[in-house]
Order: sequence, then C-alpha cells, then structure tokens
Amino acid sequence: GFSARLFTHSSVPPQLPAELIIRELPKSAGLIVRDMRDSSGEEIRALQRIAPVAVIDDRGTGRAAADKAIDLLPHPEQRAGECRSDAFLYGYEFVKSLEGLGSEPIGKDIPFVMYQSTGSMPSCAPPELPGIILARGGRFKIGKGGALEAVSMPYARVILAANVIVSHFGIIMYEGFLGGASLVALNPGGYHNRLTDCAHELNIINCGLLESADVQSVHDTIRREAAVARPAVSPDLLRERLRSCTKNFVELLKAESFL
Repeated sequence: GFSARLFTHSSVPPQLPAELIIRELPKSAGLIVRDMRDSSGEEIRALQRIAPVAVIDDRGTGRAAADKAIDLLPHPEQRAGECRSDAFLYGYEFVKSLEGLGSEPIGKDIPFVMYQSTGSMPSCAPPELPGIILARGGRFKIGKGGALEAVSMPYARVILAANVIVSHFGIIMYEGFLGGASLVALNPGGYHNRLTDCAHELNIINCGLLESADVQSVHDTIRREAAVARPAVSPDLLRERLRSCTKNFVELLKAESFL
C-alpha cells in the first residue's frame, strides 16, 4: 500500500521489476530503510538529510544514529525479544514463486537441497543420494560423479519439497525452516558460524566451517536427516505466514509514525 523504490548501485536479479529500481536517491522521501550490516554514523546522517532512517540488522556504528533499528536476524549481542522473527522478510524469488504454487500440499520428495556458496560445496553431498544444487542463479539435479543437470522447477517448490537444506547461514535457512526441512549449516567463515549458533529457534545442525569440515561426517548427517519422514507442506498456510510477517514489518515502521 506504499510507494517504494529500491536504490542500489549493484546489479539486480532479473526477477525484480525494472520500475522498482532507482540509481540516484530522491531529494525527499517519507522514510529510508537501509539494509546493511555495517553502516557508519556519517552514512546515516547523510541519509537523514533526505528522510528519517530505519536500519535493518545493522551492527555498524551508524545503528545508534538511526531513527529506528530493527533486528530480523539473530546476532551475538542480542537482548531478549530484540530479534523480530515474526516480521522476517523472506527472499523475493521465494515469495513470488510461492504465489504461483496453487493450494495442493507439497510432499518432501527431494532428499536434500544444497546452496552452493563455493565451488567445494558439492563435495559435501552424499554421492549416492539424489538432490538439487542451487548455484549460479539456477537449479541443478546432482548426479553420480557430481554431474549437474538443469531443472526448471520453481524455486519455492524446490525449497518446500526439500527434506534437508544444506547452506551457510542466510535467508534460505529461514525459507527451509518455514517449509519444514531439516537445516544443515556449512559456513564460509566465523561470522556466519556465530550467527548460526545464535539462531536457536531454527534448530540448525551446525557442521562448522566449510574449509575444515569432516566431509564423511557431513555426508552421514545429510543421510540421517534425509531418511526422516516429514509431512507435506501447505502453500496456503505458508502464504498466510508471509503476509503476516510483511504486515508486522510495516507495523514496526508505522509505530514510529514514519508512514
């Protein structure tokens, strides 16, 4: 119900509508929402010359200068009740593809889905177990010897059908949790590893850092979790959950009389 634009200098996924993107900040606005984890006070004060600023998951020095700080992700310094998972913002592709799935329950017919953050990630997939790799913006079946075959299955269908999600800590973990998957973490560094350990409500099995992981142990973990029978998922119920989260997020902003 609000007019909004996404300001970025970076390239954007092709799924985003072109009319949503702006490359220059406007001279005025009702509110600026900054989604960066390391804002400086100088950056925030510069934005405040245009509009009040709300920051999301910002652990930088600019957090204290912002008009509103919202934490959707856990962090090592969080206080009780500070992390608002009930207002979590899920990935754009997940939300849009979920809208097109219909109402038929989706069974857990994909043993595991792996998000490839580095080239070495597929080595952690059990060689005999069929699965799907998310890599290079696409979706691929993984076969014997690590061979990949592109699949056209909608992203949300892949996530909801997964019995196990293997990834570093990030939004996909929340999408997988929403879909009832078991979550296995392999992190690229200490920061993501600490966040994994903070996200108690997701029940993530943390296999530690990817570079030092015991591959055989990871294989065994994925096999064990993939063997667990999990119930089918209702897209209708998940769509309602997403609508509730978006409503709660907007209410957080309304509470400060920004909107």
